[in-house]
This record gives sequence, structure tokens and C-alpha cells, in this order.
Amino acid sequence: MEIQQPTLVYTAESTVEAQTVVQLLKDNGIPSYAQEAAEGSDMAGLAALGGSSPFQPQQILVEKAAFGAAVKLLREFEKRDGSSADSDAPKSNSPIVAQCEECDASSEFPAEADGTTQTCPKCQAFMDVGSLDWGDEDFGEVAESG
Repeated sequence: MEIQQPTLVYTAESTVEAQTVVQLLKDNGIPSYAQEAAEGSDMAGLAALGGSSPFQPQQILVEKAAFGAAVKLLREFEKRDGSSADSDAPKSNSPIVAQCEECDASSEFPAEADGTTQTCPKCQAFMDVGSLDWGDEDFGEVAESG
């Protein structure tokens, strides 16, 4: 179905995000397409130079009559996307006790600090608080230049 009255419903920060949003809309029966953002955007000149970037802002357009349904769908998606996979688990407001790997001191941090890196109050080293999304990777020794 060709879109007769294209209406801007969303501006994606990258082509990857744009493709995801377009597919979400199409999967829900809303015809849509992406195009490079208007000339006023920061990276619009890249296309004029013959280049293209996966980080080029993209405008998502839908039929004017489907605008309301598209906005509603995107808002619902953003709500779901913003919540964690274990959103059914109750969130704890209890302070988090973390142990510094440098000086072995235990320190208490507010629940909001979960998943962050903080400064140890005793030795000023960086320390992980709560659960982090990445593992402790060993990247080997750093070679000295010289």
C-alpha cells in the first residue's frame, strides 16, 4: 500500500533504530517507511557528499490517517522497552552493601546506585555496586609503548 499523505511520526537516531521502528509498525498493520532526516539535521550533509552512515538520523513516516494508532503503538513499545525483563520482581529500596576489591572495605550505597561504579569511601578506588550488565573480562596485560 502506497502512503498518500506521509506524516512524520518518529525520528530515529540511526538507520538501525529506524528499521526496527518501521518493522514494528508494519507488523502491527501500519504502513510506514524511513527516510533521511531533513537538511537541518547535524549529519544531513553526509549524504550530499555521497556517503551514508548507520548513525544518520531517519524520519519515520506513516499515512496521516494512521498517525494516532502509530503514536499509541510507539508509546506502548517505549513503556515495555524501558522496563527490565524481570519487571515482575519487586524492586528493593534497601541499601546495597558492596565490597571494594582494592582495600576490602564494605560500604553501603543507596538502592538507586545498583549497577553503577562508585568511588570507595575508604581508598577512593573505583568499585562496582550491585549487579552490573557486563561480566568481568580479562583483557590481558597492557603493553607499554616506548
